[in-house]
Amino acid sequence: MDEGKAKAAASAAVAEEEKSGGLPDTITLGTGVVLRLKAVPQSVIRRAANKIPRPEVPKVFIKDKDREEENPDDPDYQRAVEEWMGEQALASRKVILIMGTEPVTIPDGVEPPDGDKWCGPLLSLGMITEDELADPYMRYLAWLEVYAARTEREQMALMTLPLLMAGITEQEVMDAITSFRGRTGRGTDNGSGTPAGGEDGNHLPRAARRARARSRGKGSR
Repeated sequence: MDEGKAKAAASAAVAEEEKSGGLPDTITLGTGVVLRLKAVPQSVIRRAANKIPRPEVPKVFIKDKDREEENPDDPDYQRAVEEWMGEQALASRKVILIMGTEPVTIPDGVEPPDGDKWCGPLLSLGMITEDELADPYMRYLAWLEVYAARTEREQMALMTLPLLMAGITEQEVMDAITSFRGRTGRGTDNGSGTPAGGEDGNHLPRAARRARARSRGKGSR
């Protein structure tokens, strides 16, 4: 998904909520699954991203200076940074989807996360492991991403609404989601699009800090 399409999708998701007169407490997916939406603490998103260590900058010996200096232009290092950013993105996405949603209603004919049939194809295709299925959070994430929420619009809404509920402004959410989706295909573990943070892993936390600063400023007046 290119950046232009990502921005348009994020803008559409926000615009739909503006027309509805406010943020919903629940969302109904095309499969009939109803999810409760919950605000995701920005501090948790930041901690998840920061658990991915940044690659070390390689050094090169400069003969004229008789010393080693960092070489951030090294192609292998630049590729490692791209992978690092993708891994941070994946961690952020997982936090938002796991902590920002909760099943309320699962209709007849749709398997719950602890069902056995929905995950069979994922195991066969190598998209998930038995160890991941044994983890209730990873099992729920896989169920949500590839079984319950099956469209790009639903995935975008599940990323956008918990951030809006956490107090991040609409424009900041659009910017963050655009940045995230701009890295689709990099650092993914199941083929779905991934969000990506800023180069320091704090794209969302920066937006959150600005929102909190504005809130504190209003409260002090």
